Amino acid sequence: MSSQTVTYLLYGFLGLVLLVWIISRQVGERTWTPRRLAVMPLIFVVVAVVNGRTLGHDLSSGLGVGLFAAGLVLAVVLGFARAATMAVRPGPDNSVVTRGNRWTMVLWIVSLAVRVALAFGAASLGAPEGVAEAMLFAAVTIGAQNLIVARRGGLLGAQPQRV
Repeated sequence: MSSQTVTYLLYGFLGLVLLVWIISRQVGERTWTPRRLAVMPLIFVVVAVVNGRTLGHDLSSGLGVGLFAAGLVLAVVLGFARAATMAVRPGPDNSVVTRGNRWTMVLWIVSLAVRVALAFGAASLGAPEGVAEAMLFAAVTIGAQNLIVARRGGLLGAQPQRV
C-alpha cells in the first residue's frame, strides 16, 4: 500500500469518527453559544487550508470548478434542511438549545452520501478532488445549518422562533 493510500484511509477514518461525533451531538439536546456554533465550521476551513496543496490543480478545469460549486450549493441546501428538522429554542445567557430528530439523522446520512457521490463522480469524470474540497463541503454544510439555528434561536437579532 502506498503512503498516499494510507493517508487517505487515515483521513477517511478520522473523518468518519468526527462525523459520528458531530451527528450524535446534533440528535440529542444541546446548548450552543455563538462561539460554539462557529468553531466547528472554522476547524474544517483550517483543515481545508492546511490540506489544500492540490486545490488549485483540482480547480484548474471548468469541470472541477463546476463540480466544486455544485457541491457547495448542495452543502448549503442540506445544511438548511437539517436545521429545519431541529427543534430550536432560546437558551440562557445568549445561547440556543437544539434537539435533532430522526429526520436530522437521515439528512446527515444523505449529506454524507451526496459528498461521497460527488467525490466518486468527479473522479470518474477526470476531475478528482482532494481532502480540501471535502473539508470545505463540511464547513459550508455545518456553517449553513448553524446559521439557521442561530437565526431561529434569536442569536442574530431576529425574533426567536419556537418549534
